[in-house]
Amino acid sequence: MRRFCQRSHHAQVTSVKATAKQCQTHTDQDFAFDKIEVEDQERVDDMAGIYNDAAISGDFHGATLDMYGNPVGGDFDLARDGAFEGFKMLVLCAYHQEGLPQDLQSLTIPELSKKGFNVKVCMSVDEPTRELRQGSYHVAWILSSTEFVGDKEAFLTEVQKFHRAGRGLMIWGDNHPYFAHANLVLERLFGFKLEGNTPGGKELRPGNPLQAGCFGEFPTICAGILKLHEGITACRRTGRSLAHPQT
Repeated sequence: MRRFCQRSHHAQVTSVKATAKQCQTHTDQDFAFDKIEVEDQERVDDMAGIYNDAAISGDFHGATLDMYGNPVGGDFDLARDGAFEGFKMLVLCAYHQEGLPQDLQSLTIPELSKKGFNVKVCMSVDEPTRELRQGSYHVAWILSSTEFVGDKEAFLTEVQKFHRAGRGLMIWGDNHPYFAHANLVLERLFGFKLEGNTPGGKELRPGNPLQAGCFGEFPTICAGILKLHEGITACRRTGRSLAHPQT
């Protein structure tokens, strides 16, 4: 988990900008998220002010590279600085070792703030459950740990509502046993879990993710990331995905 925080300021974070129309497709008031004020967008080209075209096209001419070999500066991130001004992000940091949550506060959140996100960090499960009930967040992150402590069903219910409403959900898991929270959510929403403690330690480059040494099949999402350390160890997916995910 600490590796995530140490490198997160060299990577990019993106979020789907949900529309009022998306929220209105759910008749249940729990899914309405009427407290969120966002711009109504109908087409991809409406988002021209959000993304850095040079990063998407791979044009890094003149860029300074950091110690990891990635271009430095907001102009080489997927999203432009300030693109998500007014957007609220909720982070559950269930892992409290190896520099967390301190590195999250000192390294990750300042970079997210440059993009415009207003970030709230929660340290235990029941707090984000209460926060999600407010219906005021656009994006949620779940950083897993080894053991789930709290009201499991209440947490899963609110996460599922959040996902159904079209909000952005990012689920972080590490090698065994640091995926307790991730597995509960993944199984509820998609029908699979994480397992394993596979040795890693390699540096990956953009390319076909089915080929050794490569990551990222979607160049837009991975824009601006030229090198990515896979971690000392990693987990893998187990089980079959649901034919009809619980969305």
